[in-house]
Amino acid sequence: MPEASNDMRLLKYYYMCLLHEASKFVIMLFIFSRFHAGTEYLVAALTLCILRHNMGGIHFRQYWSCFGFSLFFLASVIAMAEFCQVNLPVQIITISLCILMTFLTGPVQSGTRPAMDKKQFMRYRNNACVIMAVCMVLFICMKSFTYRDLIYWVIVFQTLQLIVAKIYERRKKNETLQ
Repeated sequence: MPEASNDMRLLKYYYMCLLHEASKFVIMLFIFSRFHAGTEYLVAALTLCILRHNMGGIHFRQYWSCFGFSLFFLASVIAMAEFCQVNLPVQIITISLCILMTFLTGPVQSGTRPAMDKKQFMRYRNNACVIMAVCMVLFICMKSFTYRDLIYWVIVFQTLQLIVAKIYERRKKNETLQ
């Protein structure tokens, strides 16, 4: 019976995530489209969703604080891609460091999400590293890839977010132990 209870909690968690994320997605699509950055938003959001699903990151308890952070995050990524292009060798080195940091820190999940076991933890961590490695290979093979800078900045900012979330998670755990 405990498995059924856990399955129901997981189902409820996924339903609420879908509802919240869909509404934020539509609102932000409207906002970015008004600033003629709808396509960039879609590429950044898709990349972020794929990475964040596997990496986790900073989590907020309130819908609007999450929305505000997500809006700021995506606007920053789009602005960096527009105004701060980084050459390919630096991108490769940076993404390699992001892969290493992700492998060492692993995913950080929301406190409202049912806990994952060690096998799931390793699978998500490895998926995130593989996804970033695939992006790096695409960058090398397709030097004129239109959204390379945008995807690069999503990877960098998401990795920084993961590191911050991991530090917060460890501090919280240490406070609980004391």
